[in-house]
Amino acid sequence: MIKLQDFAKECGVTDRQVQRLVNKYEAELEGHFERRGVNGTWLDEEGCVILRGKMKVSPVSFYDPEQESEIKQLKETIAKLEERLDIKEQYIMGLEINQTQKQDRINELEGQIGEVKLLAAAKESAEKEITVLEGFIKDAKAEIEAQKNENASLSEEKKKLIDEKLEAEKKAQEAAEELEKEQTRKISFKEWFARRKGAK
Repeated sequence: MIKLQDFAKECGVTDRQVQRLVNKYEAELEGHFERRGVNGTWLDEEGCVILRGKMKVSPVSFYDPEQESEIKQLKETIAKLEERLDIKEQYIMGLEINQTQKQDRINELEGQIGEVKLLAAAKESAEKEITVLEGFIKDAKAEIEAQKNENASLSEEKKKLIDEKLEAEKKAQEAAEELEKEQTRKISFKEWFARRKGAK
């Protein structure tokens, strides 16, 4: 008797693939295998011969649903990252527009200060207005500086998201290529045995 897992290793396939064959041809294998415990399936020599024969007629498929699920999850991750990138880009664009508007206002106020200063010598009220305008400019500049810092932080976060997206796309591409390669790689037991014998 040989354990199913050891038989699978000899044939170069997974335990689950052999188990599917056992379930499919259970009637034909009756008396040639037994289950011991929850995860223990044992085959006698005749059972191994029958399964090898089935592999020749219908080569075991290398399709892996877990790998397909991983690709699906990676694609969902990419979609979410792209959505977050769009939101960040729109927010940054809004900040840049706001920053430009504030700079335009500063230029306008500085022009007004120039006009007011021409009359400041004769008008005390003009000096008070200058003080108010200069305070506004100081606050506006401080706000712009804060927004620049926020912009820098957001740019770093955007770069990180882009890196995560590229990494996810790379993994998805590699997983897809591996899946395609495994799906097309179907060989008979005879061919597999000849390759293995040649490798020795």
